[in-house]
Amino acid sequence: MAHKVFISHSSKDKSIADGVCNFLESADMECWIAPRDIRSGERWPEAIDKAIGESRVMVLIFSRHANESKDVANELILAMNSDVVVIPFRIDDSEQSGVIDYYLAGAQWLDADNPPTLEQITRLAATTNLYLSGEKVSPYLRGDEDEADEAQTDDGEKPLTDKEKEELRYKKWSTRFVVIALLLAAGLFFADMPETTKEHIDSMFPGIFEMFQLNGDEEEEKEEPWGDGLRGNSVGNIVNSGLLAEQDDWLYFANRHSENRIYKTHIDENEPVRVNNHASNSINVAGNWIYYANEDHHYSIYKVQTDGRGLARICDDHAEYINVVDGWIYYVNLTREGRIYKIRTDGSEKTRLTFDRAEYLNVKEDWIYFANHGHHGNIYRVNTEGGEKTIINDEHSRFINVVGDWIYYANGWENDHIYKIRTDGSERTLVSSNQARYLNVKNDWIYYMNFDDGGRLYKVRTDGSEKTRLNYNHTGFIHATEGWLYYLDRDHGDELHRIRPDGSEEQRFYFY
Repeated sequence: MAHKVFISHSSKDKSIADGVCNFLESADMECWIAPRDIRSGERWPEAIDKAIGESRVMVLIFSRHANESKDVANELILAMNSDVVVIPFRIDDSEQSGVIDYYLAGAQWLDADNPPTLEQITRLAATTNLYLSGEKVSPYLRGDEDEADEAQTDDGEKPLTDKEKEELRYKKWSTRFVVIALLLAAGLFFADMPETTKEHIDSMFPGIFEMFQLNGDEEEEKEEPWGDGLRGNSVGNIVNSGLLAEQDDWLYFANRHSENRIYKTHIDENEPVRVNNHASNSINVAGNWIYYANEDHHYSIYKVQTDGRGLARICDDHAEYINVVDGWIYYVNLTREGRIYKIRTDGSEKTRLTFDRAEYLNVKEDWIYFANHGHHGNIYRVNTEGGEKTIINDEHSRFINVVGDWIYYANGWENDHIYKIRTDGSERTLVSSNQARYLNVKNDWIYYMNFDDGGRLYKVRTDGSEKTRLNYNHTGFIHATEGWLYYLDRDHGDELHRIRPDGSEEQRFYFY
């Protein structure tokens, strides 16, 4: 969808600008914002000039920083030269000067707090929508009280009284406010809404949160078809940071050229679609939902539907190695010293399972396997209720992959050689004496970065045979799907590349 709104801001106000962008786009007002929408290799000035020329409205996030920014001043000049409507949104008590004062001295400014309240950002959204819809903007929005006094009733017979005008204004704004509030209640922004804002909305519309949250829960339960071992990503992808997941011929990935936001594309097509506005990792896709760690919010756990709707925060813990299995989210909780926790996908029943400092979490059937940093990185397991803790080996173990009855790992005490061991602790076996990182086991092959050969991508059979080099690039974070291997190319700025498991068809895999 072509954008309609250009958001001008200082880089020092990025968090507020991103919040405004998210809010407007949730109400179907597509936005252009830097640096998100500057394509790889595109020159910044040309991208800005083109984006402003194609916009109908500019929202200017004004602050002391914006007032001092030459880029913001230049963007304003471009907007004025292109007859783009400018809506200034003031987030501090700074007075405008220079170019901004020259062009916007007579404009009606929308004032807001830092950060803006929901009511303030809702008014901004309503004002923006009025311009986009082609509706004549009311004198009230422009602050022109003289024209407001001349406003007529619908039948044109007599001017409105002051009381009638005030009631009309309140009715219009209340209606728009309810529309946005319904969007919020549908799950778009509950996750990030401060409690004080919720209290303000609830005072205006009693019971709205309870009513719509209940409906949302019922709908969500229908859309999460749990059971029969349904899981959100493979263990090999998860221990490689979960930057990519596959489901039903669709690929969901953290786009390195769009600040790690999640995009989706059909595996056979080159038509990526952005799903969220957060830097993301530990991506799991199960049913109609994507679960992930939100890097922009201290790696707390979020979910969003695969079509980008229904954004919700599940919990505030700093989460790593997220495993979504049968309606539960298992994770290493760095807020609680790396202990293992689980929580329902609806955010209920959060439970601590261990007191151990864990890493490389693998959930396999009724067991959780992990490297225990409280015990020299040895592999341990507990059941999914946190009981029956058992030690599997006595080696510092990394990049653990539990596949079938075997655990594959890099032995940190033996120069990261690849080993395997039965899940009951028997039959410890050396697979490869290469110094290996980023193990990912799929279809009887172990894929890994061979540090002994310049970090290139290798594969070896799980029985240790047929060792093969697949590329000539320094490789990181290997992800495996049915038809491709995806990895970060360390030689080219961590670009996402992909290659066939047989080493053919290597290509860059990024879009923006």
